[in-house]
Amino acid sequence: MPGFFQRPVFQYAFVGLLLLLTMATVFANYFSLDEAGELWEIRQGIQWKYSFNSIISDGRPIYAFLLVASLSLAKSIIYLKYLRLLSVLDLLCFAWLIFRFLKKHQMPASKAFISAVLIFTLPGICLYIPWAECWEQHGASIISFLAGILLVRTLGKHMGMNALSRWKENLYFILAIALQQVALLIYQNLALTFVIPAFFVLMLKPEAHNRSRFLFFLYVGLSFALSLIIYYKLIHSIVGALNIPLTNRAGFTTQYVIKLKWAGKMFLEASKLHLLLFKNPIRFLFPVLIGVLVIRDVLKKRFLDLFFLLAFAVMVFLPQLMVKECWTASRNFGLVSLLLAFYLVLRTGEFVPVITHATAGIVALVFTSIMCLYLREGWVKPEHKDYEFMKNKVDQLPRLDHNDLKVEVRPPEWNLHEKQSNIMAYADEFNDPIYFRRWPIVPSIQLMYSDHYPELSPDSIALHLQIRVLKKGESFTNPSGDVKQVDLNYQ
Repeated sequence: MPGFFQRPVFQYAFVGLLLLLTMATVFANYFSLDEAGELWEIRQGIQWKYSFNSIISDGRPIYAFLLVASLSLAKSIIYLKYLRLLSVLDLLCFAWLIFRFLKKHQMPASKAFISAVLIFTLPGICLYIPWAECWEQHGASIISFLAGILLVRTLGKHMGMNALSRWKENLYFILAIALQQVALLIYQNLALTFVIPAFFVLMLKPEAHNRSRFLFFLYVGLSFALSLIIYYKLIHSIVGALNIPLTNRAGFTTQYVIKLKWAGKMFLEASKLHLLLFKNPIRFLFPVLIGVLVIRDVLKKRFLDLFFLLAFAVMVFLPQLMVKECWTASRNFGLVSLLLAFYLVLRTGEFVPVITHATAGIVALVFTSIMCLYLREGWVKPEHKDYEFMKNKVDQLPRLDHNDLKVEVRPPEWNLHEKQSNIMAYADEFNDPIYFRRWPIVPSIQLMYSDHYPELSPDSIALHLQIRVLKKGESFTNPSGDVKQVDLNYQ
């Protein structure tokens, strides 16, 4: 059996199986959160005026262009699945980069493979695969990680690597900062993988002198701070030139005590790793195991390693500790889980010095299956079912004639999640017990109505399809009149 897995052709076939399993999970007709509104703007031809400017105001101009351009190509809900497949490929490339980097720095291939798969399947990392609008985000992770590799090579002499010439050091450093700016302009949160290669090197080279390790860490921290300062100045220049105000995400907070308490809660949740979204007590297995490993490191006096673990966790969470609003903190949360997952593999690997390829394959298959279960039960299945239910309701509306079509909609009282599932619905920031999806009711109906009656112009639908969404607890009015009612609750 081990010989079977050691053959390259079977290794590639196995990775292909994991890839197909993930792709098949998200290959369905549905949409998530803002996607209906963005597609409807595209139908009306106003996407570059609203969605584009809105995303730039969040400090993500490259992401704004890629998102609007890709959704403009998709145009319809049924083609969103292909953008989700790009998310899978992006994430697979990110995991492959991690695998190659760990192997290059003397981590055994089977342990490096397990590390990469565990990172690939983390809820905080893979969560955005079901969002067609998020395919670009892991592109930022890839570019930022490559920038981090260049930074490690620049500073590698402090960790016993071959020294570069002065001009190569300068060139690599400039390229690292430049690539990091591109990554930050795509998506700030996931561009913080810039420091991950340095963390891997520090943890994989405990034999290096403590002074050299700390000096290496200090230079990485200063480079990280410099990259953020340059980005902050750059994005202010861009939005100033475009006359677009930045959102509160770019404003700094003074509520440091509240932020630190919240960060502590986030770090605890991040330690649940792959079992985060289970409803039963099994989700506490990894925090207990990580706690035992931390105690073991304390007894072994590995204080510097523990300092690096905490310091890098703070670094990848730093923007959320500084800014006023934290709408996308779950991306940073995923990076904290990434650090902890690697630490878990590295330390448990000390108890099992040799891990066979077969064992690595079994671990990969188990955690990929858990990830697909999360995506299917916690997101894809309920979203697909709710989309089909809502589409069926909208398809029953009559065709517009020369008069207005007035529609009253009673929004769903349920949270669009499978009540009996053992998987919790995804929490956007992972600090709410259940994330209630807030469907954009009006653009969803307009988009589905346009799909059903493609001969009607979007402008005509926007003008003559008059939709009134009832408030919570409000009943339908005028049941016998000319107002059509749509009840989005399951009967």
